[in-house]
Amino acid sequence: MKKRYKSGNNAVILGVSVLILALCGAFSIYEKEYKTAGILFVFAVLLLVGGGVFEKKNKKSFGEYVKMITAQSAGMSSDAISKFPLPMAVLQINGQISWYNDLFAEMLGSNDLYNIVIGDVMPELKWSEILKSTNGIYTFANYKGHHYNVVGDIIKTPASTEDHPDFTFLL
Repeated sequence: MKKRYKSGNNAVILGVSVLILALCGAFSIYEKEYKTAGILFVFAVLLLVGGGVFEKKNKKSFGEYVKMITAQSAGMSSDAISKFPLPMAVLQINGQISWYNDLFAEMLGSNDLYNIVIGDVMPELKWSEILKSTNGIYTFANYKGHHYNVVGDIIKTPASTEDHPDFTFLL
């Protein structure tokens, strides 16, 4: 069975945990158990701050990994890239899909995505906003009831010149 990456699950679990701790703290105040309430509120704040720091570090680490892949993609085997454990696609500047892995095809429910414009199959992904990215791509998209973090990088192709810049997008 393939492992699936579903964004947002950790945030929901964290939010529910903090809410439960806060409610228990409020109930403790109601019961005049101020010491218990204080401890619960401290744990809720620590959990919230720790979760935020972890998410920020994770996002940064994944962004660095994507940059490494794009910088070394010429030397990597196509099998290593195609077996990447998350949905991945390479798009042209106009949003046209030029390559994708099996998980991306499974996510979109089609094995015939070459030369399709991403906005035609996934309108929730705002391509015009992605084109404005200057330091990596970090955005969100909802598709078929699932929430996805979209992380990627803009790659200058070898054919790019000063007069005719040419870019590829790895998502």
